[in-house]
Amino acid sequence: MISKIITPIDIIMYLASIIYYNKNELYCCLRYIKYIDMSHANHLRENIKSLLYCNKPRLYPMIFEYYSAIELTKRLGRPFFVYEDFSPSIKASNGFPVQDKGIDLIDTSLSIVGQCKYYSNKSTITYGKLSTFLASDKLVGKKLEYYLIRTDECKLDSLVQKMIDRGEMYDIKIYKEEFIENLKTINKE
Repeated sequence: MISKIITPIDIIMYLASIIYYNKNELYCCLRYIKYIDMSHANHLRENIKSLLYCNKPRLYPMIFEYYSAIELTKRLGRPFFVYEDFSPSIKASNGFPVQDKGIDLIDTSLSIVGQCKYYSNKSTITYGKLSTFLASDKLVGKKLEYYLIRTDECKLDSLVQKMIDRGEMYDIKIYKEEFIENLKTINKE
C-alpha cells in the first residue's frame, strides 16, 4: 500500500471540511494556486514510481488509476485523487462511502468521479462492471459527473455506449502504448 503524503491540497480540504464551505470558492482557490497543482501532480507521479519499483505486472491497474488521475487533472484543469488516497474524513462528512464502492478517482469539489478500466483487447466493459460506480449518486444523494477512463484496446457493451451517447457518462480512452511510454518517462524523473 502507498503511504499517504500530506499535500497542501489535503490541508485546504481538511480546513474546508471543518468550515462549511462554498465549493466554487474552494475550486477557484485550488485552480489558481499553481504550486498546489504541481505538488499534486508530483505526488501522483511519485506513487506511480513507487509502484513501478515493485516491478509486478499485477500492479498495472493501480498504476493506471494514478496515471488516469494525472490525465483528468490535465484535461479538466482541477486536481483529481485516487479515491483510496482521498481523506476519509472529507469523504464521510460529504456522504461518500469511506471504503471503495466503485469510485476510482474523485476531484476536489466532490462532484466528478471516475472509474478506471485497464483491460486488454479481449475484454468488454459491461454495465454490470460499472453498476456500483454508476450508483454513487444514490449513495451520496447528489448529482455527480461520471467519467470512464479506459485503455483503448477494450470494447464497450451496447448499454454502456448508449449511456455515453446520451451524455450520462464521459468516455476517455488512453492508448496503452502511450501509457507504457509515459510510465518509462515518469520512472526516469
